[in-house]
Amino acid sequence: MKIAISKIEITPNEPSYLCGHALRVHLHEGVLDPLYCSAVLMEVGNKKLALLSFDLIGLDELLSDGIRKVVSDELDIKMDNVITSVIHTHAGPEVAESSILQKDKEKGVRPGYRDELVAKALTCVKAANQHWTEVTMEFAKVMIEGYYGNRNSIDLPSDKSVNLFRFMDKDHNLVGMMVNMSTHPTVLGPQNHFISADLLGAVRQGLEDRWNVSIHMTNGSQGDVSNRQYRQGNDEAELKRVAKGILEQIPNELDWVDVTPEKVHIHKSIFVIHYTVDKNEIERQIIATEKELAETDNSEIKKLYTSGLAALKGRLAGTDHVHMKITTFTLDFATFKIVTIPGELFAKLGLQIKNSMDDNIILYGLTNTSVGYFVEESQYGKNYESLTTNIRKGEPEMFIHTIIEQLQNQKIH
Repeated sequence: MKIAISKIEITPNEPSYLCGHALRVHLHEGVLDPLYCSAVLMEVGNKKLALLSFDLIGLDELLSDGIRKVVSDELDIKMDNVITSVIHTHAGPEVAESSILQKDKEKGVRPGYRDELVAKALTCVKAANQHWTEVTMEFAKVMIEGYYGNRNSIDLPSDKSVNLFRFMDKDHNLVGMMVNMSTHPTVLGPQNHFISADLLGAVRQGLEDRWNVSIHMTNGSQGDVSNRQYRQGNDEAELKRVAKGILEQIPNELDWVDVTPEKVHIHKSIFVIHYTVDKNEIERQIIATEKELAETDNSEIKKLYTSGLAALKGRLAGTDHVHMKITTFTLDFATFKIVTIPGELFAKLGLQIKNSMDDNIILYGLTNTSVGYFVEESQYGKNYESLTTNIRKGEPEMFIHTIIEQLQNQKIH
């Protein structure tokens, strides 16, 4: 197995609108910490893969496909072998022309920034492609307590595993790592006007400082997970406190297991959702949300339901018919599997996938695009996420069942 790793800064140079909160309509005022694109290229057997991660809230399909196309051309591999993901920071620049929370195009992405992302991703991959290293691959897992969990109720499920892969050269020197954890990096609130990679960026920086290597960071099944139930603030001091607490639970010496693959198989599946939108129901939800906003003084509820109301109005003004092709990939390395999810998966659904197999399964959320929240059936109508999603009640379970069935069939064959 060979790998090549590189990263490049993608912090915007010009004032940009920040994303992720309908309450916030301000240009950024500075940089708390820089944003990056990282690339891990793998050569396993005779097959090459490219995994790219961006310190952004999301990539739409058009932008992701543009990035995947230039990378696949550069490496002379199929686009299916190129996976983009994001850490989902809500303190990054707006990337969409108009988002579900901000329909005003004047408050959308800064002109030229999307083209910059494509160019920088290509530069990052080109730099990595110059320096391949023969490696072994090792895996370790740590469970985190006391800093994040299910944001809708502390008693609901969450995946608190931090999954770490490290790459060692023939002299047993550490040459790079991949880290995956499942939580919204939304420690910084809507009052923040500074660019930041937020929690996942802070954890990554702490681990890079500790081990002196580049770390490729990805998010998992974070649809209903954040630090909301554990919050002591929503500013830079709280960000440092939470990151420090998580880092202290990741020991320097871990129980590493060799998972060096000899081959990799890529399995692609498409799940189709098609229905007519019930605009009357959306109007009822808008009225109920406006009533909730008018009656509350709770800043957390105001933040959530202002965003929920903006999303509902966007859905009301949108298409009468929803037709989505949800594409997922399983990267089957035999010793472990990476399953990609093109959206925000609720923790209970993610745990169902992981618990369906004896193998190590790593979930990469918000891959290649985001189709919205995959809300577990019992939670519809109870939270912000179910207000905003175009995925109807029961369909996430059907989607998860399809993934589990395919994983089990792949094991048989």
